[in-house]
Amino acid sequence: MAFGPQFAKLADPDGLAGEGSAPRREGVYFNNSGSDIADGMVVIVDLTAAVGDVLNGAIFGFGAAIQLSDGDPAGTEAIYGVADELIADGTWGTVCTYGVKLGVLCEGAITAGDLICGGDDPGSVKTAAVGTNRVIGFAISDGVDEETVDVVLQLG
Repeated sequence: MAFGPQFAKLADPDGLAGEGSAPRREGVYFNNSGSDIADGMVVIVDLTAAVGDVLNGAIFGFGAAIQLSDGDPAGTEAIYGVADELIADGTWGTVCTYGVKLGVLCEGAITAGDLICGGDDPGSVKTAAVGTNRVIGFAISDGVDEETVDVVLQLG
């Protein structure tokens, strides 16, 4: 565990463009969705998995399983983060919960600096309406509908 100030280097000569060098938090979760989850897709806690479920030989407690966000704005409280790799169904995979994440699915036009929330399209983010949507971070690049946007997540 590191104490004291953390410094972010947001440019990387090896081509990670900051994702690998900026402070970030990741977690490893079980994909219980029934389909693969692509890198850059917003994921939520799988509310159908119960404590002690045995899935693909794995036994785990509530909160260890994820699924693709369903696009229901009312369900944004369940957002865990963004898949940090392709997570095949029935396998464990990395989810970025805090910090820089490049290549997140974009819904509508997003401008760098906009606050973001879970989108209406499954797995996406959109510009947040403050006071209406749960803000999960902010954009650090511009994005257009059905393309990707680079973000800083602030989920924890």
